[in-house]
Amino acid sequence: MSALFDPLTIREVQFNNRIWVSPMCQYMAKDGFVGQWHDVHLGSFATGGTGLIMVEATGVVPEGRISIGCPSIEDDAHANAFKPVINFAHSHDVKIGIQ
Repeated sequence: MSALFDPLTIREVQFNNRIWVSPMCQYMAKDGFVGQWHDVHLGSFATGGTGLIMVEATGVVPEGRISIGCPSIEDDAHANAFKPVINFAHSHDVKIGIQ
């Protein structure tokens, strides 16, 4: 079997395989909040068996967003909006991160 489908460990983090989804700007966040659209879009990669999903460019302050449609983690409310998609990815044993 190809190494592409073999597990990979980087430090203490184990990935099920080496298929990783690169971040893709979708410009679908409303006022910086991710929502159901992100749950479906990113969740589809989790059910597809990828090893890692990287969420699109995400601002840590409002001025850090590259467009009005980009997500943000500028406060607890914005960060907590990511919980459903994070929990879904983890329920499929997929790692998830942000750009």
